[in-house]
Amino acid sequence: MFAGVSLGDDLDQNDINNILKSLYETNFFEDVKVEFSNDILKIFLEENPIIEKIVIKGIKAKKIRKLLNQTISLKSRSSFNNILLQKDKKKIINALKELGYYFSTVAIYIEDIEDNKINLTYDIDIGEKAKI
Repeated sequence: MFAGVSLGDDLDQNDINNILKSLYETNFFEDVKVEFSNDILKIFLEENPIIEKIVIKGIKAKKIRKLLNQTISLKSRSSFNNILLQKDKKKIINALKELGYYFSTVAIYIEDIEDNKINLTYDIDIGEKAKI
């Protein structure tokens, strides 16, 4: 379904590259391998885990919590992607800098739970607000 191919399609190397790219772009898969031999297309997939729950620790102010929840792109019940996680960490730090918290730190904890699911925790120390 995500590969965009049907039984009987005539495929060349460019099509196989596009299939690989399409599958990675879904963010549903951690690893994708595509083989084409003897007129048979084989696709091997390793799914990314699903985020069951996201917890933000260290922030008490509702205004800041709301801003951070709007800032991060990973959401509960979505596929986990480590690249997006690192981007979200940078977004959190930048959002806090815009509020005057220049010395914030963000620790991220990933808890593996059953059925290829994880819980994600952002442990944030906003530090002191900078004064000019």
